[in-house]
Amino acid sequence: MSREDQMVSHLIDLTSPSEIDHEDYTDIEFNATPEAHYNHYGDRGAVDLHTRLVGQREDGSERIRDYIFEVKADAAIREATGANEIIRQWNHQRKYFYKDESKRIPDEASFQLVFLPSRLSVQHLVENHEMYEAAQGRDLCEPLDGYDLREQILFRSTKGGHSPVLPFTQTYSIADPEEVIEIFGGAEEHCTRSVIKYLRELTE
Repeated sequence: MSREDQMVSHLIDLTSPSEIDHEDYTDIEFNATPEAHYNHYGDRGAVDLHTRLVGQREDGSERIRDYIFEVKADAAIREATGANEIIRQWNHQRKYFYKDESKRIPDEASFQLVFLPSRLSVQHLVENHEMYEAAQGRDLCEPLDGYDLREQILFRSTKGGHSPVLPFTQTYSIADPEEVIEIFGGAEEHCTRSVIKYLRELTE
């Protein structure tokens, strides 16, 4: 199983109904679709994973929560012509996924561009942090205007935890690894520890 496939399995577990969900809803339906395709009049593509939780409240009303993931490990970074290609793909997903008329509009959704921590991925984000910061700052999902929408670029580990690439670039520069190490050096979370490890390697 590839690292991307392992992460997809991890993300399915991560977004599965929690104890809080069972407390909030009388009935829950959960679906996970790896390689979820979308098509809007020829603007087509696929996301690595789409999960949907439909919860029914006691009054009979429903609430739909979606996660849409694009996962990038070293192989995908190497195969891409550069950060521009990865960003274009993520932008396309955000713009057209819910324009596909077969997709029911959720009450809340999260688009996540997930990088698996490695020396290559950390170096890639360090070298291209301004481009990724600009990409996350763009509001492209028109069908979800006025809904609860999050768009995030993250490091995630199958061993637990996540570390946002932003607000690294909003509060200080990820291009300064020593500053990142100083701020996050005490973190115990596996993902953050991994990112710090590779940041340190870049400074050696």
